[in-house]
Amino acid sequence: MKKLAFFFFYVFVANAAGAADLPSLGDSEDSIVSKIDRRQLGRAIMYRLRNSDRYLDDPEIEGYINRIGYRLVSNSPVASEPIEFFVINDRSVNAFALPGGFIGVHTGLIQKVRSESELASVLAHEIAHVSQRHIARMIASQKRTGMASMAALAVAILASRSSGSASAAAITAAQAGLIQNKLNFSREYEREADRIGLKIIRNSSFDEHAVESFLKFMQRTTESSVAGAPSYMRTHPFFYERLADIQNRLQNAPYKQIPDSIDFKLVRARIEAQTDFPKKSVEHFKNKLSQKNYTSELATAYGLTFSFYLAREYTEAKKMARYMMHLDSQDPMVLGLAAETLVKSGDVVDGLDIFERALADFPNRLPLVIGYAKALMDSGSPLKAVDFLDKQIFKYRNESRLFELQSKGYALTGNELLQHRAQAEAYYHKGELSSAIEQLEIAKLNGDGNFFEKSSLDARLKQFIKLREDLKSR
Repeated sequence: MKKLAFFFFYVFVANAAGAADLPSLGDSEDSIVSKIDRRQLGRAIMYRLRNSDRYLDDPEIEGYINRIGYRLVSNSPVASEPIEFFVINDRSVNAFALPGGFIGVHTGLIQKVRSESELASVLAHEIAHVSQRHIARMIASQKRTGMASMAALAVAILASRSSGSASAAAITAAQAGLIQNKLNFSREYEREADRIGLKIIRNSSFDEHAVESFLKFMQRTTESSVAGAPSYMRTHPFFYERLADIQNRLQNAPYKQIPDSIDFKLVRARIEAQTDFPKKSVEHFKNKLSQKNYTSELATAYGLTFSFYLAREYTEAKKMARYMMHLDSQDPMVLGLAAETLVKSGDVVDGLDIFERALADFPNRLPLVIGYAKALMDSGSPLKAVDFLDKQIFKYRNESRLFELQSKGYALTGNELLQHRAQAEAYYHKGELSSAIEQLEIAKLNGDGNFFEKSSLDARLKQFIKLREDLKSR
């Protein structure tokens, strides 16, 4: 995050000093920052995030966060808008919203919450910030329509919201106070996000008392911490007022016993396996299993299987995968890891069979789609992989990872035109428009391809060039 803060820092400081006060809650931020601008800003920031070492590119963890996120979004004021959730590899307890409906979740938050409802309560709060356009209003307060000025503020907001101290580390102490006043959500914004977030939690069948329990947990963490307030409290101000307000709202609300999903437990084990060196993680999960020091045997077995996999001890991973499937042979996360492990261990036929059966039962699980395509290519079947991906891309039109896999498949089959065409789509969906145009120009210079493929390529190249010109004119 520090690199992102530095990127636009000087532009931001120049504009921050003369900025006007924030618009009132009744103002329309669309008059200054359009929906297209917000989405474009979000995509630009996501491009930089995806190329940083903090972005966690793990389809299983990202898929889980999006499933729980979509459940909440469907019961929110932005149910019809495109909201995307992503994961930041950071041990601090935090989550943050970006312009355009992008919501980031720290791995530390997923690990530290005591229940799935607590995790949902934090996501609901961030969804409420999106639904009420709080980030857009902060950007609109600059009274600038230039994309550079807005991008500078947006990146500074990202640094502040995601880590709390990252932006302060990028600037001098004298400048910190000035900028922080512009970045922190106002008392009204936080109260509004709490109120709407509580409704989202209630309507999504989570325990609404988890909102209070999470805030109390943060309070206890602060009181016992020598390092001061955790990131969540630094980036979500007016904490004690918010806690009192939530307690008043929940005074007569009944308690619900909402059990955690098995995927919540599996995802936590998957994150835990990646927080240390693989061999240390192996020993950690081995000890937990042997001492029966767990709340879920399946999640602990999953953690050990994944740790063996990361340590490239595929024979041991295969043994644990069989044991894991003995405990539960129906969960798609279990099936996906078992299938990957079997293929890596050389048991290709059984591994592909598990993938195919899992996809028949769970056709909309993106991690299974990605895993199966990779397994086909790793086992020497790139043509089958390309054919499979062709069908899946109709369903996942904006998924850059599928286009990257498709490009790899075409490369393995020797089809250079379609290799570069697919790589262009991958770049475009990651926000790298110039690289996408370059790939299409390389593909155009290639002599192969039929009339339809070449015509389609020419049309897409013209579309990208026009888009680049439009963005430059903004």
